Amino acid sequence: MANTDKLTDYALENTISDTNLLTFYQIQFGCFHIKNWLIVTTGYQNKTAHLPQETAGRDSIIQILQGLAKAIVKYQDPSSGTWYQVTDQGAREGNYLESSATALFIYTLAKAINKGYIGNEYIEPTQKAFDGMVKTFTRLEEDGSYTITNCCAVAGLGGDSKRYRDGSFEYYISEPIIENDPKSVGSFILAAIEYEKMTKK
Repeated sequence: MANTDKLTDYALENTISDTNLLTFYQIQFGCFHIKNWLIVTTGYQNKTAHLPQETAGRDSIIQILQGLAKAIVKYQDPSSGTWYQVTDQGAREGNYLESSATALFIYTLAKAINKGYIGNEYIEPTQKAFDGMVKTFTRLEEDGSYTITNCCAVAGLGGDSKRYRDGSFEYYISEPIIENDPKSVGSFILAAIEYEKMTKK
């Protein structure tokens, strides 16, 4: 947990205008590796997958994951089944549906279901999210390949006076939106693997 704590300390030392932790975690993974969903999801999930039952703190990690799952579903876009760049701001002007965070939210939910960390009531929102990911963020090209769209290129906190990243809503929606970013492609692979396992249970 030492590396995670250092990342958290770094992020919290910088200005964060929105203290909602779900929003904070989402935008950090969707844009940059500070305190990000890669740590939150694969980190928590892998710890619970490999730690023996008697390991101190295991139950606490699972409880954190359960709380995150509840918050993830709360902010799921009801129309597309995906998630916005700034998660709790919904259809606020300038906000947009973002693929890397959506993919990792699917991965989080599907793997947590598969491991029995959260209940089967999360299956339906996970199915809706996966369908939404495919419909909203994938495009079939003429050569038969697929493109993943709506990827936030990069973001962070802090910096110099020339371009201080203040953690505001305006900042996070200002970063470039690109296609086939590894954060989205890799996350979608993880999501698809766990989703297939979930559907075969």
